[in-house]
Amino acid sequence: MKKIISIEKRKKGYMVSFEHETFLVFPEVYIKHHLKPGLELTDEDFLAFMEDHMWMTYLDMGLNKLRKMMTVQEMRTFLIEKGAKEGLVKQLIFYMIDRKYLNDMHYVKTYIELKKYQEGPLMIAHKLKDKGISDALIESYVFGYDEKQVLYTLISKKIQSETKKSKKQTLIKLKETYLKKGFNLEIVESLLHELSHLYQGDEKALLEKDYQKIKQKLMKHYEGYDLKKLLKEKLYQKGYALDEIKEIMREDE
Repeated sequence: MKKIISIEKRKKGYMVSFEHETFLVFPEVYIKHHLKPGLELTDEDFLAFMEDHMWMTYLDMGLNKLRKMMTVQEMRTFLIEKGAKEGLVKQLIFYMIDRKYLNDMHYVKTYIELKKYQEGPLMIAHKLKDKGISDALIESYVFGYDEKQVLYTLISKKIQSETKKSKKQTLIKLKETYLKKGFNLEIVESLLHELSHLYQGDEKALLEKDYQKIKQKLMKHYEGYDLKKLLKEKLYQKGYALDEIKEIMREDE
Protein backbone atom coordinates (compact mmCIF):
# COMPACT_ATOMS: atom_id res chain seq x y z
CA MET A 1 0.00 0.00 0.00
CA LYS A 2 1.06 3.57 -0.72
CA LYS A 3 -0.37 6.29 1.49
CA ILE A 4 -0.63 9.95 0.46
CA ILE A 5 0.81 12.11 3.24
CA SER A 6 0.09 15.56 1.81
CA ILE A 7 -1.00 17.46 -1.29
CA GLU A 8 0.00 21.02 -2.20
CA LYS A 9 -1.49 23.02 -5.08
CA ARG A 10 1.12 24.28 -7.52
CA LYS A 11 0.98 26.32 -10.72
CA LYS A 12 1.12 23.32 -13.07
CA GLY A 13 -0.63 20.79 -10.85
CA TYR A 14 -0.36 19.21 -7.42
CA MET A 15 2.65 18.21 -5.35
CA VAL A 16 1.59 14.81 -4.07
CA SER A 17 3.75 13.36 -1.28
CA PHE A 18 3.76 9.70 -0.34
CA GLU A 19 5.76 8.32 2.59
CA HIS A 20 9.06 8.12 0.70
CA GLU A 21 8.54 10.00 -2.59
CA THR A 22 6.90 13.10 -4.02
CA PHE A 23 5.49 13.77 -7.49
CA LEU A 24 4.31 16.88 -9.32
CA VAL A 25 1.02 15.52 -10.66
CA PHE A 26 -0.93 17.04 -13.56
CA PRO A 27 -4.58 17.97 -12.88
CA GLU A 28 -5.84 15.29 -15.30
CA VAL A 29 -4.10 12.53 -13.32
CA TYR A 30 -5.04 14.09 -9.97
CA ILE A 31 -8.73 14.12 -10.89
CA LYS A 32 -8.75 10.71 -12.59
CA HIS A 33 -7.32 8.93 -9.53
CA HIS A 34 -9.32 10.95 -6.94
CA LEU A 35 -6.18 11.77 -4.99
CA LYS A 36 -6.47 13.25 -1.50
CA PRO A 37 -4.43 13.30 1.71
CA GLY A 38 -4.68 10.05 3.64
CA LEU A 39 -5.69 8.00 0.58
CA GLU A 40 -4.05 4.58 0.49
CA LEU A 41 -3.34 3.10 -2.95
CA THR A 42 -2.96 -0.60 -3.53
CA ASP A 43 0.09 -1.69 -5.52
CA GLU A 44 -2.16 -2.07 -8.55
CA ASP A 45 -3.70 1.38 -8.08
CA PHE A 46 -0.28 2.95 -7.54
CA LEU A 47 1.04 1.31 -10.70
CA ALA A 48 -1.91 2.69 -12.69
CA PHE A 49 -1.33 6.11 -11.16
CA MET A 50 2.37 6.01 -12.06
CA GLU A 51 1.61 4.99 -15.64
CA ASP A 52 -0.70 7.96 -16.08
CA HIS A 53 1.73 10.26 -14.25
CA MET A 54 4.67 9.25 -16.46
CA TRP A 55 2.52 9.57 -19.58
CA MET A 56 1.49 13.13 -18.76
CA THR A 57 4.98 14.11 -17.57
CA TYR A 58 6.75 13.02 -20.75
CA LEU A 59 3.91 14.17 -23.01
CA ASP A 60 4.23 17.62 -21.49
CA MET A 61 8.00 17.55 -22.02
CA GLY A 62 7.55 16.50 -25.62
CA LEU A 63 4.90 19.07 -26.48
CA ASN A 64 6.97 21.84 -24.92
CA LYS A 65 9.94 20.73 -26.99
CA LEU A 66 7.76 20.89 -30.11
CA ARG A 67 7.70 24.66 -29.89
CA LYS A 68 10.56 24.07 -32.27
CA MET A 69 9.79 21.75 -35.19
CA MET A 70 11.22 18.24 -34.78
CA THR A 71 11.40 14.97 -36.66
CA VAL A 72 10.12 11.68 -35.24
CA GLN A 73 13.69 10.51 -34.60
CA GLU A 74 14.62 13.73 -32.83
CA MET A 75 11.61 13.43 -30.53
CA ARG A 76 12.35 9.77 -29.83
CA THR A 77 15.95 10.62 -28.92
CA PHE A 78 14.83 13.52 -26.72
CA LEU A 79 12.36 11.42 -24.73
CA ILE A 80 14.84 8.60 -24.19
CA GLU A 81 17.50 11.06 -23.04
CA LYS A 82 15.00 12.47 -20.56
CA GLY A 83 14.56 8.98 -19.09
CA ALA A 84 11.38 7.68 -20.71
CA LYS A 85 11.19 3.90 -21.15
CA GLU A 86 11.13 2.47 -24.67
CA GLY A 87 7.54 1.24 -24.41
CA LEU A 88 6.29 4.64 -23.26
CA VAL A 89 8.30 6.38 -25.98
CA LYS A 90 6.62 4.27 -28.66
CA GLN A 91 3.17 5.13 -27.29
CA LEU A 92 3.97 8.84 -27.11
CA ILE A 93 5.39 8.90 -30.63
CA PHE A 94 2.29 7.13 -31.96
CA TYR A 95 0.08 9.64 -30.12
CA MET A 96 2.00 12.65 -31.48
CA ILE A 97 1.97 11.33 -35.04
CA ASP A 98 -1.72 10.50 -34.84
CA ARG A 99 -2.53 14.03 -33.71
CA LYS A 100 -0.20 15.64 -36.26
CA TYR A 101 2.20 17.00 -33.64
CA LEU A 102 4.89 15.06 -35.49
CA ASN A 103 4.88 14.89 -39.27
CA ASP A 104 8.13 14.11 -41.09
CA MET A 105 6.70 14.99 -44.49
CA HIS A 106 5.65 18.44 -43.28
CA TYR A 107 9.05 18.81 -41.60
CA VAL A 108 10.88 18.07 -44.87
CA LYS A 109 8.76 20.47 -46.93
CA THR A 110 9.17 23.25 -44.37
CA TYR A 111 12.91 22.62 -43.98
CA ILE A 112 13.42 22.87 -47.74
CA GLU A 113 11.52 26.16 -47.96
CA LEU A 114 13.61 27.60 -45.13
CA LYS A 115 16.99 26.31 -46.28
CA LYS A 116 16.96 26.01 -50.08
CA TYR A 117 18.61 29.41 -50.59
CA GLN A 118 21.30 28.57 -48.03
CA GLU A 119 22.00 24.90 -48.75
CA GLY A 120 21.95 22.75 -51.86
CA PRO A 121 19.98 19.50 -52.21
CA LEU A 122 22.98 17.32 -51.35
CA MET A 123 23.60 19.13 -48.07
CA ILE A 124 19.90 19.26 -47.24
CA ALA A 125 19.56 15.54 -47.94
CA HIS A 126 22.56 14.74 -45.72
CA LYS A 127 21.21 16.80 -42.81
CA LEU A 128 17.71 15.35 -43.11
CA LYS A 129 19.16 11.85 -43.21
CA ASP A 130 20.92 12.58 -39.92
CA LYS A 131 17.58 13.71 -38.50
CA GLY A 132 16.05 10.34 -39.34
CA ILE A 133 14.11 11.29 -42.45
CA SER A 134 13.44 8.34 -44.76
CA ASP A 135 15.11 7.93 -48.16
CA ALA A 136 11.68 7.97 -49.79
CA LEU A 137 10.80 11.42 -48.40
CA ILE A 138 14.24 12.78 -49.27
CA GLU A 139 13.97 11.50 -52.82
CA SER A 140 10.46 12.86 -53.28
CA TYR A 141 10.94 16.35 -51.90
CA VAL A 142 14.64 17.24 -51.60
CA PHE A 143 15.45 16.24 -55.16
CA GLY A 144 12.10 17.37 -56.45
CA TYR A 145 12.25 21.16 -56.17
CA ASP A 146 13.65 23.47 -58.87
CA GLU A 147 17.31 23.70 -57.87
CA LYS A 148 18.21 25.55 -61.06
CA GLN A 149 15.77 28.38 -60.35
CA VAL A 150 17.12 28.75 -56.82
CA LEU A 151 20.71 28.84 -58.08
CA TYR A 152 19.80 31.27 -60.84
CA THR A 153 18.52 33.72 -58.23
CA LEU A 154 21.56 33.25 -55.98
CA ILE A 155 24.23 33.45 -58.66
CA SER A 156 22.75 36.34 -60.62
CA LYS A 157 22.63 38.43 -57.45
CA LYS A 158 26.03 37.38 -56.12
CA ILE A 159 27.94 37.79 -59.38
CA GLN A 160 26.78 41.38 -59.68
CA SER A 161 27.79 42.26 -56.13
CA GLU A 162 31.34 40.91 -56.38
CA THR A 163 33.47 43.81 -57.66
CA LYS A 164 36.70 43.33 -55.70
CA LYS A 165 37.93 40.28 -57.59
CA SER A 166 38.63 39.57 -61.24
CA LYS A 167 35.89 37.94 -63.27
CA LYS A 168 37.73 34.62 -63.34
CA GLN A 169 38.37 34.72 -59.59
CA THR A 170 34.74 35.57 -58.96
CA LEU A 171 33.51 32.61 -61.02
CA ILE A 172 35.94 30.22 -59.34
CA LYS A 173 34.96 31.47 -55.89
CA LEU A 174 31.25 31.14 -56.61
CA LYS A 175 31.72 27.64 -57.98
CA GLU A 176 33.59 26.54 -54.85
CA THR A 177 31.01 28.21 -52.60
CA TYR A 178 27.96 26.55 -54.11
CA LEU A 179 29.61 23.15 -54.41
CA LYS A 180 30.48 23.27 -50.71
CA LYS A 181 26.86 24.13 -49.99
CA GLY A 182 25.73 20.95 -51.76
CA PHE A 183 24.50 22.23 -55.11
CA ASN A 184 24.81 20.17 -58.31
CA LEU A 185 28.12 20.63 -60.17
CA GLU A 186 26.64 20.62 -63.66
CA ILE A 187 23.95 23.17 -62.79
CA VAL A 188 26.46 25.43 -61.05
CA GLU A 189 28.88 25.39 -63.99
CA SER A 190 26.11 25.90 -66.52
CA LEU A 191 24.67 28.93 -64.72
CA LEU A 192 28.07 30.50 -64.07
CA HIS A 193 28.74 30.33 -67.79
CA GLU A 194 25.29 31.66 -68.64
CA LEU A 195 25.39 34.52 -66.14
CA SER A 196 29.05 35.51 -66.36
CA HIS A 197 28.09 38.58 -68.42
CA LEU A 198 26.49 40.06 -65.29
CA TYR A 199 29.91 40.61 -63.72
CA GLN A 200 30.30 44.34 -63.09
CA GLY A 201 33.82 44.65 -61.74
CA ASP A 202 36.32 47.05 -63.34
CA GLU A 203 39.01 44.54 -64.22
CA LYS A 204 41.41 47.16 -65.57
CA ALA A 205 41.30 49.06 -62.28
CA LEU A 206 41.55 45.87 -60.27
CA LEU A 207 44.52 44.70 -62.29
CA GLU A 208 46.29 48.02 -61.81
CA LYS A 209 45.69 47.90 -58.08
CA ASP A 210 46.84 44.27 -57.70
CA TYR A 211 49.81 44.89 -59.99
CA GLN A 212 51.12 47.72 -57.84
CA LYS A 213 50.40 45.89 -54.59
CA ILE A 214 52.09 42.65 -55.61
CA LYS A 215 55.00 44.44 -57.28
CA GLN A 216 55.79 46.45 -54.15
CA LYS A 217 55.76 43.28 -52.08
CA LEU A 218 57.96 41.29 -54.45
CA MET A 219 60.45 44.11 -54.95
CA LYS A 220 61.60 43.59 -51.38
CA HIS A 221 63.07 40.24 -52.36
CA TYR A 222 63.33 40.09 -56.17
CA GLU A 223 64.41 42.14 -59.15
CA GLY A 224 64.87 41.87 -62.91
CA TYR A 225 63.70 38.70 -64.62
CA ASP A 226 62.70 36.93 -61.39
CA LEU A 227 60.56 39.88 -60.35
CA LYS A 228 58.75 39.99 -63.70
CA LYS A 229 58.27 36.22 -63.77
CA LEU A 230 56.76 36.04 -60.28
CA LEU A 231 54.69 39.15 -60.83
CA LYS A 232 53.19 37.65 -63.96
CA GLU A 233 52.47 34.34 -62.18
CA LYS A 234 50.81 36.01 -59.18
CA LEU A 235 48.54 38.11 -61.36
CA TYR A 236 47.63 35.15 -63.57
CA GLN A 237 46.69 33.15 -60.45
CA LYS A 238 44.30 35.94 -59.54
CA GLY A 239 42.44 35.32 -62.77
CA TYR A 240 43.67 38.14 -64.98
CA ALA A 241 44.13 37.50 -68.70
CA LEU A 242 47.75 36.96 -69.77
CA ASP A 243 47.52 39.56 -72.54
CA GLU A 244 46.30 42.21 -70.09
CA ILE A 245 49.08 41.34 -67.66
CA LYS A 246 51.72 41.69 -70.37
CA GLU A 247 50.23 45.01 -71.45
CA ILE A 248 50.34 46.55 -67.98
CA MET A 249 53.88 45.32 -67.52
CA ARG A 250 54.94 46.89 -70.82
CA GLU A 251 53.33 50.17 -69.82
CA ASP A 252 55.32 50.08 -66.59
CA GLU A 253 58.68 49.61 -68.25
